[in-house]
Amino acid sequence: MVKKIIKIIGNFFKRRTVLKIAALMMALCLVIAAALALPMLSLKETDFKKSEYVLLASNEKISSGSGEVKVASNGGMELYVNPDSMEIKVRDQKSGKEWSSMLKDAKDSKDKALINISYLGKDNSLNTWNSFDNCTAFGSYEIFKIENGVRIKMNLNEGESTSFYEYFPQKIPVERFEQFIVKSLKDKIENKEIDGALGEKYLSTLSIIYKKSAIENCYAVNYKGSPPQSAVKQMIQIAKEIGYTHDMLVEDSEQFGLAVSTHENASFNVTIELRLEDGELYADIPSSEISTDNDYYEVQNIAVLPNFGAVSVTDGTDGYVLVPDGCGALMKFNTYNPAVPDYIRPFYDNNYYSDYYFMPEYKENLMMPVYGIMYGENGENGGFMTIISSGADTSYMNVKLAGSSDSGALANKAYASFDCIQYSKVKIYGAYSDNAATYLASTGKLDVNWEARYKFYPDKASYFDMAKDFRGYLMEQSGIKELSYSDKAGIYLETVGTLSLTERIFGIPYESEYSMTTYKELEDILNDLQGINLNVQYDGVFNGGLKNYISNRADLVSSNGSKKDFEDLNAYAKDNGINLFLNVNFARIGTQGKGFWSRFGAVCDYYNSPAKIYRYDPALGIMDSDGTKFFDYVLSPKYLDSVVDSFISDSGEYGSISVGDLAEMFYADYKYGNVVQPNEASTSVLENLKKLSASKKLALNNPRAEYAAFGKIAANISRESSDYASFYATVPFRQLVLNGICGYTTENANMSSKGMDYYLLQGVELGSLPKFMISAKSVDVLQNSSYSYLYSMQYDDWKDEIKEVYEKFKDAMAQIGTNEIVNHQMLAKNVFCTEYASGAKVIVNYNKTKVDLNGKTIEAMGCLIIPKGGKL
Repeated sequence: MVKKIIKIIGNFFKRRTVLKIAALMMALCLVIAAALALPMLSLKETDFKKSEYVLLASNEKISSGSGEVKVASNGGMELYVNPDSMEIKVRDQKSGKEWSSMLKDAKDSKDKALINISYLGKDNSLNTWNSFDNCTAFGSYEIFKIENGVRIKMNLNEGESTSFYEYFPQKIPVERFEQFIVKSLKDKIENKEIDGALGEKYLSTLSIIYKKSAIENCYAVNYKGSPPQSAVKQMIQIAKEIGYTHDMLVEDSEQFGLAVSTHENASFNVTIELRLEDGELYADIPSSEISTDNDYYEVQNIAVLPNFGAVSVTDGTDGYVLVPDGCGALMKFNTYNPAVPDYIRPFYDNNYYSDYYFMPEYKENLMMPVYGIMYGENGENGGFMTIISSGADTSYMNVKLAGSSDSGALANKAYASFDCIQYSKVKIYGAYSDNAATYLASTGKLDVNWEARYKFYPDKASYFDMAKDFRGYLMEQSGIKELSYSDKAGIYLETVGTLSLTERIFGIPYESEYSMTTYKELEDILNDLQGINLNVQYDGVFNGGLKNYISNRADLVSSNGSKKDFEDLNAYAKDNGINLFLNVNFARIGTQGKGFWSRFGAVCDYYNSPAKIYRYDPALGIMDSDGTKFFDYVLSPKYLDSVVDSFISDSGEYGSISVGDLAEMFYADYKYGNVVQPNEASTSVLENLKKLSASKKLALNNPRAEYAAFGKIAANISRESSDYASFYATVPFRQLVLNGICGYTTENANMSSKGMDYYLLQGVELGSLPKFMISAKSVDVLQNSSYSYLYSMQYDDWKDEIKEVYEKFKDAMAQIGTNEIVNHQMLAKNVFCTEYASGAKVIVNYNKTKVDLNGKTIEAMGCLIIPKGGKL
């Protein structure tokens, strides 16, 4: 039977040559498509599970009129709720100090709100409400007692419509007007169902608004537009009294060919649980408890406790806000500048794919989900710190500063908000098009169970106290039992190995692998630096070099030398106590093939196209994508587990690696119909770093706070902030947090215009390892290539500076004795004092001019080391 069918098909095509060719072409296309897709089939997709949040059991409802109710007491704190206003208050039992969700003596409703919401309409409009105007004022909420706290179920709505034309038409038939509306009113007055005086007022209003038409059989509105609001309110009452319905409105309007414009009413439900645990306030908003009563609208963003701990311009004359911008920055109370926008920035650069075609406005990102407020110039009146423990992947940092009494900015506030939906206005004709036509692309509702923890400081505290407590939180989350410190100076070298250069044969371009530093050359460099405590990162080692293939294996690049050469290098490093970290990029992929094709496996942006990551052209502020530059794809998070597992299986002989991408990058996939949400991607990254750290020693590039604990060293930790106009000081909060969790380095000293002293100061101030990027060969070969940014790194040009910086750092560490920091404070602008566990103190001056402190001069970009027992 089968042979017969095949014969019939063969005879059919034998007589039809054109169809035969078409069939062959189709078969060939199918074979090619299958060949392209097959590599991705070797990778398993991760099935991301929806996170779940179980509401705590509720045993009673707290009714309005109960006054302020205490709902929890522990850890030296008490939690109160006022059911009449939804105010939340935390009180210190010892001092009586209070932190409230409302601004003290607030007059403006926005200063009384528990939450703010922004919502998107299907018309792409974005609107914002606050819970006081749109919930508390209407009484549309319920409060329930739960263990150690309360649950507040809010319905935010716009109340009753006040649009005239949603109750009455522009024209009413004479019969309806006279025999139903007017007659019904008069009957109710006569039957005393309506007060006589009020009824006469209603009739008068009717006669003012509607006039009988001389040309149509109707009464028509006597106004252009809507009648006065006072009259509208009366007409709404008339409609209710006489039972004039929406169906009547439509019927009367259609009789005169008039369309009925009905406003889409917005209404949203949000539940927040607030509880006190060990003296800390927890705020939880589960995504399952966020809903809309009208599918025309969706909740896009929620600002949580926007007035918590806020201070008015009169009550808070001194104090500051700590934001995790770069290494950390302080914003002084009452310094509002109308020319400077309020500070709103995403944690983890989580809106990256909305505008990644353009160079970021600010160099530094927010890599720690934490912020705080201190009251008093030096925190003498205490304060609080907030940690976003869940949902930071779509959260934003918000700061509003107060100004003068006539500025309109009357309160200092710091709070977090988070996206329930991520979206982007996508240009139809491309990101760089002059045509402004756009459409809205969105993720739909995200699975975000948002949580924040508020830690309180009733007594004097500082940013260093917050750093210690945030470090404790990270230890708790990562399972670290004990901190680790060192008494040695050191240097971190990032060495460039194999990269790809464009060569030509008979004018035809092709890519050729070229090693900037071979195994033998690196061994020679290490030998030249003998006696220096080194950590070495080796880039361009695996899977094709810097322009790497997918990293589901650990194939050494032949351009760097033979396997024997590598083994000699590795043995030399081990024998001399050098940590040799071989760099791997698990998500960034520079070359397709060998198991990866962008169409199937790459992260998509809001255009639903595989994202191509180029370097930026600093002169134009856009991607440098002129067709001759290299770019990277980003592996979809759904394949990350499979890639890392395969790499671990194939790399058993390599005990130390540097992860160049995962710990730093914002990660998500916006492919239509198959979105990988940011929280899903970050959970995958955390689990994979945990797996890698279980079998290997890791160096992590510029890691997010929660990832840092998996690394022995965190590389490229900046000592700068974005220098936002509202900042008055940059502080090394990030380094203080990492101190003891892992080692950390400066940014590249030789790729900067700041000079060696700037990076040496970070060593003595914070224990940061000065970092250098080097190559054995000259960078001249990189001119006019995709790697022209790798300038000024030839080892021979920098070896003397490397040795000099190390000797100075070693001499300083001999006096300091440890890198364990026990206190840090700012003495003056850009002048800081670090106290070490050894008893030594270090004062650093980052100014370009000398400073005098208590009769002692500290030179520009200089330091003063005070031994244990010494005084300034």
